[in-house]
Amino acid sequence: MSDYHKLFSKHLGFPPTDGQSRALNMLADFMNDMDIPDVFVLRGYAGTGKTTIVKAIIKGLRKSDEHQLVLMASTGKASKVLSNLSGSGASTIHREIYRVKTRRDGSMNFTLKNNENANTLFVVDEASMISPGSDFEFKKDGKSLMEDLLEYVYGGYRCKLLLIGDEAQLPPVGSELSPALDPAYISDMYGFSVKTTILSDVVRHDALGGILDNATRMRINFVEDKATAFRFALDTYKDVIRIDQQEFADLASGLFSGPSEDAVVICRSNKRTVMLNRYIRERLLGYTEILESGEQLMVVRNNYKCLPEESSLLFVANGEVVTIKRVNNYEEKFGFRFADAEVCISDGEREEIFDTKLLLDTLWSDQPSLSYDDYKKFYSEVFNYHRMNSKSAKKLKEKVMDDPYFNALQIKYSNAVTCHKTQGGQWDSVIIDNYFYPGYVISRDDIRWLYTAFTRAVKKVYLFSYPDSFFQE
Repeated sequence: MSDYHKLFSKHLGFPPTDGQSRALNMLADFMNDMDIPDVFVLRGYAGTGKTTIVKAIIKGLRKSDEHQLVLMASTGKASKVLSNLSGSGASTIHREIYRVKTRRDGSMNFTLKNNENANTLFVVDEASMISPGSDFEFKKDGKSLMEDLLEYVYGGYRCKLLLIGDEAQLPPVGSELSPALDPAYISDMYGFSVKTTILSDVVRHDALGGILDNATRMRINFVEDKATAFRFALDTYKDVIRIDQQEFADLASGLFSGPSEDAVVICRSNKRTVMLNRYIRERLLGYTEILESGEQLMVVRNNYKCLPEESSLLFVANGEVVTIKRVNNYEEKFGFRFADAEVCISDGEREEIFDTKLLLDTLWSDQPSLSYDDYKKFYSEVFNYHRMNSKSAKKLKEKVMDDPYFNALQIKYSNAVTCHKTQGGQWDSVIIDNYFYPGYVISRDDIRWLYTAFTRAVKKVYLFSYPDSFFQE
């Protein structure tokens, strides 16, 4: 068999740290015995060289004649980041493992594909985002994405799964842990033997300066449960900058003046994102239309029926970003406002342009998506509209579920978003909005939130309107 340790080390580019060397040894052993159906969990904090090791593994296996490689991530944005980092194509987990079937009555069902790969390592990046529960409506068996992922991978011949992530980041919404990064959870729930190691030694001291220094101190405070002791360090760093209201206005005017994926404002609440998006669009950019060509919007609810039949994407997921190419029409129907638009979406491997309806009422709502009461009202209006022309309950259900207005994309402006919505993504510039007040006592959850926000930045972090008491003297 190949000496995978040498193969991986060859593509590392520098002598590994003790932690990296241990990880490479364990990964080599993992790869050298493909007949054992075990799982590898590689955890690594910001700056510890996790990305470098992943790139070395990918480059090494690309040179191997013995094994194949499949790259996946939890979201389209995360798969794009993985594609860019690795120089190889990556897709979403959903697209890789599921197929969609439309029943005769027009309803949909997502079923697991057969894994026809052999001698293949499946790599999942940003695994902290994988939910412990079922995460979409049209899956009837109640199995979680984690369970389906394991079943799919190990249904192939001599296939294995490598899960990669940072356990200090926010867990999935509504969960206290990231199940895909918890070896005990995987073993207890699914019966798999798990190999694991964690990278904790920071190796990029000079690469990001203040971003990495602050993120590392946040992580240590989080792990050691000493959140109240944390204070931001500015020192002489040029990549962590404190800004006030006027500086925010000047900065945002430049960062968001035109279509760009290079900047984002991260907020704690949906209410705050609405306020800042309105301020940025109307006061700073001078937008007068509800939607502008080239503007990016974030999808806030899974949508299974807006894509054309020939699309290679299974569905448009909550958290995906679409770009407005053209707006064709605005209208009101069923008590809601809509736009007909041509939009563009990318899942990491390819880009698709399609026409769809957009539900505009969610743009200014301080709810994460259409509220439960509004959704019930919406359904009732569509139901009553089609009831007059339906001869049976079955036909009526089909018409409601296929209605293009009922299947409109629920969207929000994406200049300012909540931290959960940014996970898996990277931006050159990240503005972190303040939600603390003078005298506020920072909790462990606050530190985790700040750590996740900080580690979305590639070049600059701007701390907007934070009190003096949150900085080192």
